Amino acid sequence: MKCTDQLTDVSCYADLVKNADLMWKQSVWTSVIASSVSAHHLKEGGMLVLTGAQSALKATPGTSFAVL
Repeated sequence: MKCTDQLTDVSCYADLVKNADLMWKQSVWTSVIASSVSAHHLKEGGMLVLTGAQSALKATPGTSFAVL
């Protein structure tokens, strides 16, 4: 999009902020904590497993957006 292009509409989804905050708390923060603990205490050759979420592949019931 060029700076001179005009938009046809702009939408604001208030739930997105609430959902994003919850996602950070449930997924990102816990992954960062697990990564930090692993970096400091995991045996050599040990493995850290960070499981994914179904919503990363497609929208699930209750989600307002999907990651594409």
